Amino acid sequence: MNADLPFSQACENNKAPILERLREVFNAPGTVLEIGSGTGQHAVHFAHALPHLQWQPTERPGACHLASTRLKQAALPNILPILELDAGKIPWPVADVRWAFSANTAHIMGWDHVEQMFRGIGERLADDGAFCLYGPFNHRGQFTSESNREFDQYLRSRAPHMGIRDIEDLSALAETARMALSERFELPANNGMLVFRRTPEPGFTEKLTPMQEISHRSGSRSPVSNLFMFSRMAGVRDDKPARTSAQGWKLQGFRSCPKDMGTGMATRMKCAG
Repeated sequence: MNADLPFSQACENNKAPILERLREVFNAPGTVLEIGSGTGQHAVHFAHALPHLQWQPTERPGACHLASTRLKQAALPNILPILELDAGKIPWPVADVRWAFSANTAHIMGWDHVEQMFRGIGERLADDGAFCLYGPFNHRGQFTSESNREFDQYLRSRAPHMGIRDIEDLSALAETARMALSERFELPANNGMLVFRRTPEPGFTEKLTPMQEISHRSGSRSPVSNLFMFSRMAGVRDDKPARTSAQGWKLQGFRSCPKDMGTGMATRMKCAG
């Protein structure tokens, strides 16, 4: 660690678990638009570990200096020069991207800026793209831990526009920007990552897989019945149907999350605020 550079202990703590999930989501070449790069620690760590990606850091006007020196010292070929970006001013002066990422911003921004962040990303995200949002979140209007309740009170004491956001409210915002919540990952210290993926254009008709075609034709058939029907069409012997469980059935493209976020202290904010 260079003592002369701005430093965030929170970024240092969470960069490894975040990277583990980004490997899964950002699994193809493309440019990542990072909203709120802060000290640049995330940009350097992720760009170094994911060389198939081109990383575009951004920061609010007047705060790019927090990351610029670290980014220059890293001298990574897949990090673009940091851009000033006011998330609340649409349209954004950035090119279209395949991926987008932001950490510990939604609870710092005012809600109007959170709305504009989703809108801006929605205008720039590729059709096969995804937006990963990291931070503490509420679920159905409830805090996931007492420490998050205390953290929310601390935020609102600093500024009324701050506060931990509700997953359902963020999901509703995503829908207005032609995205949908597809995965929710639990991460340490009562934080999480929400993955919003692009949804089809209005009027788009998706080609159904054989299983989806059966389900569409069979109406209220259970997943087990549909799978048995599919096995017959595919030539599987009737006396040896495929083994499955209706309880284990899940929508294609979604990962299940069997329990709510864990507990722990969530006293982290970006250096840039």
